[in-house]
Amino acid sequence: MWFSRRNQGTSAPEQWWSLLFSPSQYEDFLGLVRAYFEKRGEQITIDDGAILRIVGNPEKPNMGLYNLAQLCHQAEYELWPAILEEHFENLSKTEAVLADLKAHKSDFSYAASHLTLRLYPQEGFATPETKVFSTNLEGTVLVLMFDFPSSVHSVAKNDAAVWGKTDEELLAIGMSNVRKNHSPKITSQMVRKKIPVVLFGEYFYAATYALCLDEYPQCLGKYGALVGIPHRSALIVYPVNDASVLDVVHELIGLIGYMYKEGPGSISSLLYWYYQGRYYAFHSSDAGKKLHISPPQEFLSTVFPDNA
Repeated sequence: MWFSRRNQGTSAPEQWWSLLFSPSQYEDFLGLVRAYFEKRGEQITIDDGAILRIVGNPEKPNMGLYNLAQLCHQAEYELWPAILEEHFENLSKTEAVLADLKAHKSDFSYAASHLTLRLYPQEGFATPETKVFSTNLEGTVLVLMFDFPSSVHSVAKNDAAVWGKTDEELLAIGMSNVRKNHSPKITSQMVRKKIPVVLFGEYFYAATYALCLDEYPQCLGKYGALVGIPHRSALIVYPVNDASVLDVVHELIGLIGYMYKEGPGSISSLLYWYYQGRYYAFHSSDAGKKLHISPPQEFLSTVFPDNA
């Protein structure tokens, strides 16, 4: 499985377009996509799951449209044609990359320099042939990737098996390459006008840094941190020091949900609590006009021991 830099795999929800477009905007979006391929003499089909297929060319891989739609949703309509063209041109550049990868992927000295790790939504990587690792970030998986300037490609289990490396070795190499090649921009910001958070920003790998949060002690409080990984480009961290943390939970859940919807590269709409190397998920549901929040029991018993 492969993804353009502007086409990272995300599980598209039912009637996915209704989260981003009005019906007329959706038709405009589809019209531009079809026009791009018609100009190149290619016919396409687009199914309800936002998957585009080239008719009569089985060698061409399927393409997801959800992240492309998210990019267009964030831009003025006049910019959509340029966004689409850049997106699909980046995809076309992958053909040479794929040929080179096919010729050398069994050579671990070649592979090792390109290996990275990416967090993805679990539903988006249900295929058994992809090399994935479990995480304790509920609803996510960690995917071993080949990283190239214009595209990333998931590593197949069979290819990884040829190298004779343990999972621990592959994880260490992948994370080392993320640190070396994709350093995040770390800033302190006020979100929702009143909540001080630490924001990790890096276009494709910011969320991966949730896996090594202990390396950034300035982000952690006495009781760890609240963490959001709404999409690939953002890791939101709020240090937890005392019971006042309850004042920000509702706002953070709203912020993470909004950023998850906007994307691109959406990962999780959940708020997590990170403490002593583990993640625990908050769950929420709408009860009428009120948001009902269920904190993890471990969070309550640690931060509010007198009430446990």
